[in-house]
Amino acid sequence: MPAWHTWFSPEQLGLVSGYVKNMLIFPNPKNEPVDPDIPAAARVHNPKGGLAFTRYFIERWNVAWSQPRAGILAPLCHPSSETCAVYEKTSARLVKQGRRLDGAPFTITAIKVLDDNNARRLEVLAVLKQEPRNEVNRAGKIYRTQKAKTLPARFVLLDDGRGWALSYIDFLG
Repeated sequence: MPAWHTWFSPEQLGLVSGYVKNMLIFPNPKNEPVDPDIPAAARVHNPKGGLAFTRYFIERWNVAWSQPRAGILAPLCHPSSETCAVYEKTSARLVKQGRRLDGAPFTITAIKVLDDNNARRLEVLAVLKQEPRNEVNRAGKIYRTQKAKTLPARFVLLDDGRGWALSYIDFLG
């Protein structure tokens, strides 16, 4: 397994054979909802907006697994995003089992735009610190423990007509 692997399975991290392929750009035919709380800076369709969107996505991902709250990532995701489906499944499992992570699982240590040559697609590199956390129930019983790791990740964002949407995350290294 890659050096960054802890108790998250490849499926939980959105990896299938190294990465998830959701490269097609589609319009949003189902008119999926957009998160109304997306910061104004993250709605701008330029590299700075993509960086702000990526930061916001990571913030919501932390909430989804530490509070936990299912359904808060889907409005930030491209309709075909397998990565988001996996993360939502994890959130739903945590809610159903009455469990959560005992703190935000990720901290951004560095972030920059990798590729902005296509106005409808943006690649962002975020170096994440996977924080040392425990999966606990309401009584504090520990079910799993994750160790601190550095996770460089390429976030691929698409403009699907609703605004920026996460297509997939490719964990590098």
